[in-house]
Amino acid sequence: MTVYSGVCYSYFVITNEREVMNVKIVKKGVKKSKGYTRKPKVYREEEFKEVYVGKTMKVVMRNCLALGEFPEMNLEQEKLLGIALANAHSSGEFYYYRCEVTALAKMIGYSDRNTTKLVDALSEKSFSFKEVSKFVNGVMLPYVVIHENDDALAINLFHSVKFEKSNGKLWASFRLSDALKPYVLKQTGNFCILALDLFTKSTSPYSIRLGRVLSAKVMRGEEKEVSFTKEELAEVLKLPDFYKDNYYETKRIILERAVKEVNYLEEGVKIVSFSRLAEGRKYVGVSFVVKKG
Repeated sequence: MTVYSGVCYSYFVITNEREVMNVKIVKKGVKKSKGYTRKPKVYREEEFKEVYVGKTMKVVMRNCLALGEFPEMNLEQEKLLGIALANAHSSGEFYYYRCEVTALAKMIGYSDRNTTKLVDALSEKSFSFKEVSKFVNGVMLPYVVIHENDDALAINLFHSVKFEKSNGKLWASFRLSDALKPYVLKQTGNFCILALDLFTKSTSPYSIRLGRVLSAKVMRGEEKEVSFTKEELAEVLKLPDFYKDNYYETKRIILERAVKEVNYLEEGVKIVSFSRLAEGRKYVGVSFVVKKG
């Protein structure tokens, strides 16, 4: 086994235990609805072989983590976080997620060209930190702020990442922050369970953010109206400034797509409807009617 430790802490050790299985991801095309002017994305069936996905297809986290102040992550980062939280395992000393690099790159939507560059950069003949650093900077996540009672805790989501070569393949091992353990391992208090599909198959980061927040706000077995001011919605979904005061563009470009993906990919949460909140003619927020199974 060849270990590259230049981009991580030298004491980061990975066990050889892993579970390898085939994962088939299938998406149905989004049906065109009245008022939906954009051409729906055509989903193709993809099969990722030898992907380490662990024993669960669920992401479990305490509500305070799901409702935490996350940074503005891109789609690759949102997917990696969900995959890592669902499939991380404890080595006894820390919590980690390990995956073959090319399979992980496909799952999070990393381009084939950049994946090839990364694999070449990690080859024994031409080891280069340039592409490795580019990959790490693209997927490593900054901190999340968790509010609980009167306390606020800022946690780095990933502690480190390590690349290693084993059995002719390149592997990436992500160590999650030790401070995350009480929020993803010991689910005391209120917690939510999300389908891993919501993270791996979403085509928009807004779908993941909306599903995560609504799931944490609604108790199992109830139907509830969840409302956000336009400022809260912009903060929760990390919307560009252009959308903050423009409900109809937010609805057409962001919300319609996000609602369809949440309803299709997240079986536990059903967004029955959403509507514009107004004071007179002034747009002030959005209300969602959510049912949780």
